[in-house]
Amino acid sequence: MSDLLRELSTQGSSFAALVKASESEQRKLGYFHTLHEIFEQPECWVQTAHVMAPHATQLSDWLDGGDKSSGLLLTGSGSSYYIGASLAPTLQASLDIPVRAVPSGWLLLNLDELITRHAVPGVVSFGRSGNSPESTAAVDLVLQERPECRHLIVTCNSEGKLATQYPDQTQIVLDERVHDKSLVMTNSFTNMWLAGRFLGYLRNTDLYDSLMNDIATTGRRLLTNGSERLFTIATGSYKSVLFLGSGARFGAAQEASLKMLEMSSGRIATRADTYLGVRHGPLSFVQPDTLIVCFISSDERLRAYELDLVGELIAKSLGSSLVLVGVKIPREMLRDDVISVSYELAETLTDNELSILDVVVGQLLGFFRCLHEGLKPDKPSPDNVITRVVRPFVIHAK
Repeated sequence: MSDLLRELSTQGSSFAALVKASESEQRKLGYFHTLHEIFEQPECWVQTAHVMAPHATQLSDWLDGGDKSSGLLLTGSGSSYYIGASLAPTLQASLDIPVRAVPSGWLLLNLDELITRHAVPGVVSFGRSGNSPESTAAVDLVLQERPECRHLIVTCNSEGKLATQYPDQTQIVLDERVHDKSLVMTNSFTNMWLAGRFLGYLRNTDLYDSLMNDIATTGRRLLTNGSERLFTIATGSYKSVLFLGSGARFGAAQEASLKMLEMSSGRIATRADTYLGVRHGPLSFVQPDTLIVCFISSDERLRAYELDLVGELIAKSLGSSLVLVGVKIPREMLRDDVISVSYELAETLTDNELSILDVVVGQLLGFFRCLHEGLKPDKPSPDNVITRVVRPFVIHAK
């Protein structure tokens, strides 16, 4: 048991009972792996930050080895795509080059629309196992049709196809410890995010280390002090959840939405949107039994737009309750049906870093709801509708 879980087991809370259960009981109830993979994250983040430092020269050479005006294309499948979605705005600002995220499936089906023969970006492929059929097929297609593309592969599995089939491509293979055994991605998501975030700090690795330590400290505080509150929220009375975020934190909202959907086996309907976009039709998703989770920006201008919408939601009495997540949540917004989850010690972090904490909030809400629904977080799809690695399917020739 990690030090963090040991500390939590001493608390007199509903959540503490889950931690106190014996390993055999946790395995029987199907949450042993997911519990540990979520709560080991802050410790793993520090280790991953240290692992990335020696790659600075290699990654600088890779980044400088192509046409920077064509930028980067971040790709992956499922949660691995949302890593790119939450990183793209951040890396574009840090590197001052075009950066966009697309699912591997889009790349496989629409290569000519995404990578032209005259504008060839660097391709960064994220994959937990590295065995997703469309992830490897997309890399194969790009190598065949756009051989001038430079590739960076980020994976958690040294034995997966992404790590073993492309020895000539630049690779970052993370420690096996972050290669989740659970069906859903948790520890692997955040650590691959950290590896991708490193691209923005190749010339200032000391600042990267400092920021990652701050993130780990804040993450540990969130898990220590926020788990019981999130347990109470997650086990409340609702049938759907809307996650809202801006910029990089919209990518986190997309991942949080997927976590809840996967871990509730579809029993909870979910949606992710932006604060300005949700007014244009998607607000009709919100019903009296909808939980609304708002990731509140640390940027004053973005925050003003977001709080305007929160005020509108309150005025219209939409949803069952609102959860405001972030730094310095305005007290005047709080009432019985408006709950805050504050990131302590996070005043030095911008939205670019806070997005990883939002993902953890989504993981905890999904984990607790899964147990509340009588499902097993390690394998929340009782009928195997979804599996840990997507089953092989036919890859049709171009």
